[in-house]
Amino acid sequence: LVQGDSQKLVYLSVSEKPDEGSAKLVKKSSDAAVSGNSSYSLKGAVYGVYTDKDCTKKVKELTTGDNGTSNTVTLSAGTYYVKEITAPKNFKKDGTVHTVKVESGKTATVNVTDTPEKTPFHVLKTSEDGGGMPVTGTVYTVYSDKACTKSVGTLTVGKDGKSNVLEVLYGTYYVKETKAAEGYALDTEVHTVECKSTSEAEIKL
Repeated sequence: LVQGDSQKLVYLSVSEKPDEGSAKLVKKSSDAAVSGNSSYSLKGAVYGVYTDKDCTKKVKELTTGDNGTSNTVTLSAGTYYVKEITAPKNFKKDGTVHTVKVESGKTATVNVTDTPEKTPFHVLKTSEDGGGMPVTGTVYTVYSDKACTKSVGTLTVGKDGKSNVLEVLYGTYYVKETKAAEGYALDTEVHTVECKSTSEAEIKL
């Protein structure tokens, strides 16, 4: 500004907002059957947000709620790497490094899928006469309900009396013979089995 022979300088202070965006995470199960199963929960998974591919420089954490959706974190615009630190209840830890690009003024969503832990189990069947008559070919059906209407798989007995292995989600199951071996009457008894760990279980019948 010019006033007569003198000059006055006017300084303007301008503050710029940082170039920021945000990110959140949505987790799902690879097996939809866990829905309603109290042995599993998507809540409590913790993911680190890192600035490097080796995931050594953590800047934020994302923690999932009941529905598998995490909190939202504010980040400077750029590329980040997301990796699971803690798996939720009875799910396998995901070792995948997920890349996410955060843009200014936008929320980036990281979609991830976790695999639920399961119990492998098999049937070991012996013949009633101590081994004289083979039990090969006996078939057992595994149900998730006591009324035996909801099948989750079958177990077929081999020459050694041992069946194939079936993997099931944690919970209570009901095993019933649905096909008897040649020379045997069908066994109508329903056997209950509790599956609560990843250790293979054997049912002796």
